Amino acid sequence: MILVTKENIIKFIKAELSSNISAVVDLGLYYLISNNSNKFYIIMFATIISRITSATINFIINKFWAFKSTGKTTKEALYFFILFIVKMLLSGLLVYLISKFIKLNNTIIKIFVDILLFFISYYIQNKYIFKNKNIAK
Repeated sequence: MILVTKENIIKFIKAELSSNISAVVDLGLYYLISNNSNKFYIIMFATIISRITSATINFIINKFWAFKSTGKTTKEALYFFILFIVKMLLSGLLVYLISKFIKLNNTIIKIFVDILLFFISYYIQNKYIFKNKNIAK
């Protein structure tokens, strides 16, 4: 359970800002690469390239600024990478499946999918990946 404290609210806001920076990179690259194609392989290629770039930025900002983690970088990076792979595959698959039923621009669909994935990811990062017990209050 995550307690609602001033420190946790600040951490959440920092993680959200980090996510927003990464989202701009992710969506921008996705849009440029996918060119709003409905072809599965193009959607997945665009998702992979944009996610690798944005996840690298997100990990660095989250580790050193949002969560101020002092844990082992290699261990955290491994767990973050596993979460990243799952999120990337879910994002691409959900965008593809939803685009088959709802005729919207794929980038718009991706925004809604990724907002949902952010909340799930924040919980996992806070609880399991960057679980730093020595944060200064």
